[in-house]
Amino acid sequence: MFKTKEIRWFFSQENRNIQKWFNNIGLDVTEKREDFYLNLETVDVGVKLRQGKTEIKHRIGQRANDKLNPNAWGSFETWIKWSFDTFDDKLYSEIRNDNYPMWIPVSKERYAIQVIESEGNIQTHPLSKSVDYGCQIEYAKINLYDKQCYTFGMEWFGDTCLKIEPGFVDEILGDTKFTINQSYGYPQFLANVRE
Repeated sequence: MFKTKEIRWFFSQENRNIQKWFNNIGLDVTEKREDFYLNLETVDVGVKLRQGKTEIKHRIGQRANDKLNPNAWGSFETWIKWSFDTFDDKLYSEIRNDNYPMWIPVSKERYAIQVIESEGNIQTHPLSKSVDYGCQIEYAKINLYDKQCYTFGMEWFGDTCLKIEPGFVDEILGDTKFTINQSYGYPQFLANVRE
């Protein structure tokens, strides 16, 4: 079990500023995968099957509206997460074949890195590097229900909250404008798509 603080936005068009930033950091950070989300019809709990693991998230506390920089307003959410190995070939195959319609398949093409602080500077690392605290930054193209959209999110983890200056956010987002109405977690996103 671990705790994270997250902010995320969903939007309909590719964001070239974010794409360019990921392309320029010089790390192999791309991944294609299909996750399956359980339709719980709640925005406070998320359950997904991901690459042989079951992941459960529970939102705690209230959403806090704030900004990352003057153009990126969103809602920060605090989550408790559990992750454990549960790979079952038969169950996974049945879910893939749509025998359990309460599981929603979500295809993702994503870029993801983690940033840490070292000697007063922010450094980027692949997700495979084990660190005590930092922030995971993700940009992904998502396909579900024959719809395509994009998401950008930042997830702080560990006992120390890594301070990220607005200037660093500016490097990633450029002149991108994000609003509060675009900002929510995956459970809310799935609920919005179903409506």
